[in-house]
Amino acid sequence: MDSWQLLGEVVLLLAAALAFGLVFERLHLGALVGYLLAGALVGPAALGWIGAESAAIPPVAELGVALLLFTIGLELSPARLRSIGMPGVVLGLSQLVVTIAVTAGVGLGLGVSLPEALVVGAVVAMGSTATVGRILQERGELDSMEGRSALAILVVQDLALLPLLLAVAFAGGGGGVAALVAGLGSTAMRVASLAAVLFLVCAWILPRVLHTTALTRNHELPVVLAVVTCLVAMWLSHAIGLSPAVGALVAGLLLADSPFAGQVRADVAPLRAVFLTLFFASIGMMADLPWLVTGGLLGVVLGLAASIIVGKTILTWGLMRVLGRPNRTAWASGLSVAPIGEFSFVLGAVAVTA
Repeated sequence: MDSWQLLGEVVLLLAAALAFGLVFERLHLGALVGYLLAGALVGPAALGWIGAESAAIPPVAELGVALLLFTIGLELSPARLRSIGMPGVVLGLSQLVVTIAVTAGVGLGLGVSLPEALVVGAVVAMGSTATVGRILQERGELDSMEGRSALAILVVQDLALLPLLLAVAFAGGGGGVAALVAGLGSTAMRVASLAAVLFLVCAWILPRVLHTTALTRNHELPVVLAVVTCLVAMWLSHAIGLSPAVGALVAGLLLADSPFAGQVRADVAPLRAVFLTLFFASIGMMADLPWLVTGGLLGVVLGLAASIIVGKTILTWGLMRVLGRPNRTAWASGLSVAPIGEFSFVLGAVAVTA
């Protein structure tokens, strides 16, 4: 496949995602739904405009995930984490652990192996900080009790993404308890080494570069610097046998407390939007719509989706009631965190690879 054909596929997928995103945003259903549907329609299972053998989409989609995790890490500053408070941490961890446990229990009952059941539980447990935060902001409910409770749960889920990514990647290796302990120790050492290298870069090199006169006079160079930082973190992570997404997230977390975090986040945001559009559209390409409709499984899939929404709502409501939150706050927060989010797709993609 020549480079112009690769470029044509990327342009086609972006154009389709833009068209469907505009339609779904106009219908107040969210542009992300449009991106997913666009990928499903132009993908190999439906119209076939982009074949399953395409080499252009996966690397671009992976870059979009990395930029998403990089900016999410930038947003998790110590000040924001302190605003959650210990009650928020307890609530978030409880919701995450209980949801994974209940989902894994259902999976085991259906004959799924324990590692696969736990991975599916992690996929189901994650919500969308970006989507819920935007909706709460539009409704003026960010500072309400239910808004703060929902965001506390979602921020804890964001923080749990790194260990979950490592766990999902390692779960594919198999082996007994000894192999598990050895693998976790090796992974911990590699993550610590990566964090140490990135800390030196973010604490010593980047501040000096960002203070140079050339960068203060030129608005394009900080964008290039932010993308290069994310790409270097991805490359280092891949070089030591970790997921590239892990490196991007660690780099964002280390830069979150720097005075340049806001500037870097603003610089990367336009690029992230483009690459994320490709990521969600590429996820949509994996959906086999004809199989779903003609195979008689549409009811099963819709039932599973409804079970996730209802189940997570009830679980979150019950936990919040146990922790003494008002009934209305518990229901509203449960509904906010009930859908799965973009990190569910990230974990799913890592799980498929592993």
